[in-house]
Amino acid sequence: MGFVDSAKFRGAELIHLPVHQDERGNLGVFEWEQEADFKVRRVFFVNVHDEKVVRAEHATDGIEVIFAASGGVTADLDNGHEVTTIRLDGNRVGLKVESGVWRCLRDFLPQTTLVVLADKTYANTTQYAEPQPHLVQRLSEWTPT
Repeated sequence: MGFVDSAKFRGAELIHLPVHQDERGNLGVFEWEQEADFKVRRVFFVNVHDEKVVRAEHATDGIEVIFAASGGVTADLDNGHEVTTIRLDGNRVGLKVESGVWRCLRDFLPQTTLVVLADKTYANTTQYAEPQPHLVQRLSEWTPT
């Protein structure tokens, strides 16, 4: 599953990571200057052991990139004007979520670990229970996976 409701969605985009594979396994690479157009100020991990758990359910005033380092998750996104759903499985694709976009993370695979890169420290991030369309900056084009 790539995207559901549209081929374009304001405030989110997929980031395709180069993955180098050999007999030892896979090596996914995220290079700050090439993949992120923002300064990463915080990295956090989310480990989920119960697939019925729901996480996030908020928008923020910052940028986040979400990777499923292991397992998988479904992300529901709402920018205040449109909604879409994306499935992240494996570590080859990250989901960049811009300021103002509400996100809900659900339908986790067992033993999922997410890695999240954020442009703000936790203390400097404001969370909102609803989408904040006035914070969404640009139209991003999705690339199907």
